[in-house]
Amino acid sequence: MGLSDVIKKCFPNVVPVLRPLVTDQEIKDPYWLAGFTSGNGSFYIDINKDKKKLGEIARLIFKIYQHSKDEKLMRSLVNFFSCGRYIPRSTKDFGEFIIQKFSDINGKVIPFFDKYKIVGIKF
Repeated sequence: MGLSDVIKKCFPNVVPVLRPLVTDQEIKDPYWLAGFTSGNGSFYIDINKDKKKLGEIARLIFKIYQHSKDEKLMRSLVNFFSCGRYIPRSTKDFGEFIIQKFSDINGKVIPFFDKYKIVGIKF
């Protein structure tokens, strides 16, 4: 999004550099994906009212979000995990890769992170 006006005033000689467009956006290294998830991903539990019964329903969700310029990368996660979907957020400049099906999280995502550990606070 660039520098704020306050920072621009403090550093008037800074020349903006355009970020290069990366067209080869696919997951080549599972350790990279583990690190990327550490920064931009999460597991969480979503609790909603159950429309068919009294009470509530809980769902485990795995999500990674990223700026919309990296949409190809985010869509490649669907192929990498062989599940999930990419949801572009039209009112914002980002999209989400999301897996909601418990069997996919339990059978694909959790075994992936058992093998390729996240390092850091999200471990």
